[in-house]
Amino acid sequence: MKDVKDILKDLIALPSINPMGRADLPAGLTGEARVAAYVKDYISRLGLEPIVQDTGLPGRYNTGAMLFKSDKHKTILLQAHMDTVGCEEKELKPVERDSRIYGRGACDDKGSLAAMLAALGEASRHPSRINNNIIVMGVVDEEYTYKGSLALVAQTPTKEAYFSIVGEPTGCGIVNGYKGLARWKMETTGRSCHSSDPPKGINAIYEMGRILRCLEEYQTELAAVEDD
Repeated sequence: MKDVKDILKDLIALPSINPMGRADLPAGLTGEARVAAYVKDYISRLGLEPIVQDTGLPGRYNTGAMLFKSDKHKTILLQAHMDTVGCEEKELKPVERDSRIYGRGACDDKGSLAAMLAALGEASRHPSRINNNIIVMGVVDEEYTYKGSLALVAQTPTKEAYFSIVGEPTGCGIVNGYKGLARWKMETTGRSCHSSDPPKGINAIYEMGRILRCLEEYQTELAAVEDD
């Protein structure tokens, strides 16, 4: 079996740019399909049954496996994402220098995925050394709409995990919580009028400008609270 450095180099060399709904990105470099295929093949060579989860995104599937000991054992989930932000093709050639590996995704997040796959391989060869069921999953779309993570928590067996480690660059520190996220849509309405008599109309853009100003002030208030 390959060691973790070789796995990481293989993963870096596979383009997996998150398309983020853009049409101007090179099609040959977008999507996680190549990384998912690598993960699936690696898992199959371990003798484990791959887990493939539908995420609702065409051709983009969460991919991983479960090392199952028994129903009496608790399940630990190890998760890393397979997509990256944009890059140039030269960044897909991993370079090892001064005991470090450089390339797109080396830190965020293919390094974590490589470590988890290597750990799964070690556990599969020595199952008596582990005291939990272990799931390793590579998820899609972390960099944009989180469809992979949403599918991960909704589907069996991953939703049965009682504990999870999410691989992200943290300076090698353990982070036991993370900020939340809320998104919403806001609309302002106006009233049309003839350009010769603008006072009779209401400009919806101006109305939204007032809201944006309030949001900016609120952000400043929140920042002051965090500083305290």
